[in-house]
Amino acid sequence: MESLRKEIEGNGGHINTGIFGTQLFFDVLCDNGLEELAYEAMTKKDQPGYGWWLEQGAYTMWEYWNGAKSRNHPMFGGGITWLYTRIAGLQTDPAEPGYKHMIVRPTPVGDLTRASYSTETPYGKAGAGWEICKNGRFRLKVLVPKGCHASAYLPGEDIPVELGEGKHILNKKNFR
Repeated sequence: MESLRKEIEGNGGHINTGIFGTQLFFDVLCDNGLEELAYEAMTKKDQPGYGWWLEQGAYTMWEYWNGAKSRNHPMFGGGITWLYTRIAGLQTDPAEPGYKHMIVRPTPVGDLTRASYSTETPYGKAGAGWEICKNGRFRLKVLVPKGCHASAYLPGEDIPVELGEGKHILNKKNFR
């Protein structure tokens, strides 16, 4: 991990992977406590970077970082997946797919003060969203479809709050 950190820092914090490595890049960093480095790479506003694409007005993933050729090419989708599975924190449990069992583990990073994601599942709409309130409270909202359940982790907590179907709000005081 130290070698990976040095290589990313040597690239000015930019992603330096091909189509297969990009799929794993952000998750590997998060799995090893390098969430801030992943966020920095995601938000770079020069090439190569997703932030640069946004600066250019992109609303799809391009085949090349410079915008050449296809402008609807999902090969860099690992970064986008990272936004909803890690930043917003909504994941499906492989043992109970289709969001039958949701795992909600948001990752607040950088200067972000909120994130949310929702999706239609075979059971109904599932969602997770969070915000850091002005009073320093972390507020997590979870929408669990009918007949489903969720394990929700507040940042810094190792024990989940188990949730049944419905809308739920969890709070953590003195977050930052």
